[in-house]
Amino acid sequence: MKNSLCLISFLLLFIPFKFYASETLKFSKAYELSLQNSKRIQSLEYKLKANHENLNQVKSLMLPEVNFYGSYTQNNYKDIPVSNLFKVDIKQKVKNYNVILKQPLFDRNLASKMDIEESKYESYKNDLDIEKQKLAKELLDIYLALIKSKNKITMLSKFKEYLDSKKELLKTKYEMDLSTITELLTVESDFNQTNIDLEKEKVLFKVNKEKLISYMGDGLDFKIPGLDDIVFTSDNLKKIKINLVKIDEIYSNLQVDKLKNIMQMHKHELEDAQNNHLPKLSLNLKYTKNVSVENSYTSDSSYKENREFSINLVIPLYKGGYYTSLERASKLNIKSSQKDIEALLDDLKLQYKETRANINSAIRSISLYEKALEAAVLTKNIVNKEFSHGIKSILDLQEAEYKITQIKDKSIDNVTTLVDNYLAFLTLTNHFDALEVIDSIIKN
Repeated sequence: MKNSLCLISFLLLFIPFKFYASETLKFSKAYELSLQNSKRIQSLEYKLKANHENLNQVKSLMLPEVNFYGSYTQNNYKDIPVSNLFKVDIKQKVKNYNVILKQPLFDRNLASKMDIEESKYESYKNDLDIEKQKLAKELLDIYLALIKSKNKITMLSKFKEYLDSKKELLKTKYEMDLSTITELLTVESDFNQTNIDLEKEKVLFKVNKEKLISYMGDGLDFKIPGLDDIVFTSDNLKKIKINLVKIDEIYSNLQVDKLKNIMQMHKHELEDAQNNHLPKLSLNLKYTKNVSVENSYTSDSSYKENREFSINLVIPLYKGGYYTSLERASKLNIKSSQKDIEALLDDLKLQYKETRANINSAIRSISLYEKALEAAVLTKNIVNKEFSHGIKSILDLQEAEYKITQIKDKSIDNVTTLVDNYLAFLTLTNHFDALEVIDSIIKN
């Protein structure tokens, strides 16, 4: 995976907001805190470090091994004849020192085992990067859900005000026999349902905010940006289309990369199994010194030195077909990994086409929503003037304002679709270095 800072920058660019208050939450900060707080990320980081130690352990086997051995022995001898006339008891203390060096000279298994551990390490790195991508997606889903809920609450509140005014108007008309009881009951039913939906949305907002806090850690106070903080410029959205054309490969996808590393590991396992048929050559050096001291019979001390040099050759002859079975298993695992890669690529190709289509559709819809919003705002302004001159009622004005919130609500759904799919596109291609081209999409 490319630099995770690029991912943070991307999310900032697509979820921009003005800093009306210092406690307004930036997505970059949310992602940073979530990375620090995530137990899953921490666990994988520890596993990655532990796996790197496995690699170091194999590398150490290729270096000389030097050991020192020491021993102390006290011997008691009874009735040792020293002449024809008498015998004596002798106490003897002996110190023994050994220094042994072992060095492999030729062992292809060590090289293949190191290759296996390197492939495992790369696979664990893929797991860590994939988990970071999953965390970003999970966090983004909650973050966007909060923005949608915040604006839906605004929309439902506007609609509730509109229905309340309409209900009061119909009550007055009903008392004057200008409307029917059916019309009044219909509006009251709509009002109650809207009130229920509004309360549900408030609960959903609270639940998602708690979820976000659980990702980032407790003790945080923040505000969620609203729809008015998100502004797209249609001209700059063309740069995203250029990326959709330029970035057309899925072979650098992290899931694909992980499967490739697993297949490479099986290839090294095959090499390791084949290397078991090769001879092994090692060097042994041994220095020994025996020192005899404190002889009770004589005060003299004596010592003996011994130096050994040997080259050991091991030629495997027969092990019941064990290594041949390892080779067959490795070849089958390689074929299995190849099929896994092919199946994953087929699935990713379909996802790639669908994601690109969704992005293009969302981009086209942005300009349509902008035009619809302009028309709705213009209508509201006209109604507002007519209301000030007594031509339109407060009900007409509230209805015009509600239509604006409706268009904004649909617009934010379109924005979240664009953001979700663009993130999915970059995840599919593992191409986060292309994020800087959308810097100018957001109007500050």
